[in-house]
Amino acid sequence: MQFFYLDRTRQAHGPCSREELQQLHQEKRIENDTAIQIDGDHSWFTFGELVRAEESGDSQTPPPLPGSERKQSFRERTNDDWRVLKRHILVPWEEVRDMRWLDNRRLMGVAAIGLFPLLIITLFIQPGYIKAAYWATAFYFSVLWGVFFYFVFPAPGVTIRNCLVCFFGTGLFSVSLLKVFYFLMEGYVDWRIWMFDPNALARWAGWVFGVGMPEEICKMLVLFYLARNFAPFQPQTMLYYGLMAGLGFGIYEGVNYQAEVNPLISRNIGDYYIYNVVRLTALPFIHAIWTAIAGYFIGYAYQFPDRKRGLLIIAIALPSFLHGTYNAVSMTSTLSSLGVALVSVFALNLYLAKSRDFEQVLRNR
Repeated sequence: MQFFYLDRTRQAHGPCSREELQQLHQEKRIENDTAIQIDGDHSWFTFGELVRAEESGDSQTPPPLPGSERKQSFRERTNDDWRVLKRHILVPWEEVRDMRWLDNRRLMGVAAIGLFPLLIITLFIQPGYIKAAYWATAFYFSVLWGVFFYFVFPAPGVTIRNCLVCFFGTGLFSVSLLKVFYFLMEGYVDWRIWMFDPNALARWAGWVFGVGMPEEICKMLVLFYLARNFAPFQPQTMLYYGLMAGLGFGIYEGVNYQAEVNPLISRNIGDYYIYNVVRLTALPFIHAIWTAIAGYFIGYAYQFPDRKRGLLIIAIALPSFLHGTYNAVSMTSTLSSLGVALVSVFALNLYLAKSRDFEQVLRNR
């Protein structure tokens, strides 16, 4: 039990233990009529009453000091409350010194998530740094999606190293190869003629084979690298690495659109704002879902080598179909593109739900 006491100037002191009160009494620093208060209690009584209550074996709190509540003004009570509470309200220097505040990792994570956008503004507010701000914001949303995926799609054996390989390997290495591919194909096939053909089927084929398939293969390259060099991985693990690879590609594409495409297609500042938000939030998520589907089948392909060829064809064809269809319908109907995105998420969920049955079928064939 801890106590506070008032000196002759009505200055509160404490908290202190019963033994410390006795020592103060022996030193004549407090008297029998000194007002005493138990920590957490608003009633005041004298030190002499406390001693008598203990000597009589009474475990109850001594009665309040007669007239103590009545004699205290509002200002006095406020001052007393402040003296008692200030050690809790002001900076707790002992906790700061002992670094105990770092133990609350959840609070530190929430602080990082909440304050990082302000850090971006602080660092890149100067003119000429807008693209750096785009990249910083893109990495911010990537971390949010990565943490979200970690809890929603739990997978065994996931390592930070492989996650970084998937994210940066796709955003840097695979995207560079994709640019080389489009450069080499420019003289042979003009996909843009197909993508904007009046015929719906030709337009769909242009988006699937000219955009969906090259981009999905681009995102899968790092998954093939992991599967060949660090296997075996569970299909759920490869699925998670697919999510990271898709994020890496989606974030790169989002920043590129912010800096080069969105200003050209926006009719006003409102359009530009919405395009930027979508490009850094929803579209990287959809890219991640498509590559996760590919990673799921790639995982099974390396787990069952005798079925590898068919599984790899599915790993390439299915995400390419969803990706190209999404792009094709988004040119005419945003509602239809939302439908394709929902089908993509629903398909991934179904594959996860049927994992055991699918694995049993592969074993029995």
